[in-house]
Amino acid sequence: MVLNGTAIDRVARFNLLGEHIASDLKWTNHTEAISTKVVSWLYFLKQLKQAGTGLCDLPSFYYTVICPVLSNANKATTHKVQGTAKPGTAQPRPRP
Repeated sequence: MVLNGTAIDRVARFNLLGEHIASDLKWTNHTEAISTKVVSWLYFLKQLKQAGTGLCDLPSFYYTVICPVLSNANKATTHKVQGTAKPGTAQPRPRP
């Protein structure tokens, strides 16, 4: 494909503003990337707990590091499933 006289390479997948987009337009790559990121942060949270980090600090870590990753993943699926939400209007879930 050529755009303004410049050849454009075709790729199987790429990352655009934190969203992993595949050429087949499926969410599999994005879901795997988010899952991998969350699993690594949960492992780190477990390591903090085993190291004796205060119990009041663990929820702070969870809500400041892990929840934003999950809420960004939730925005994509919320719009897809509900079909009524406007982009950028998804809100994080309230803390228990």
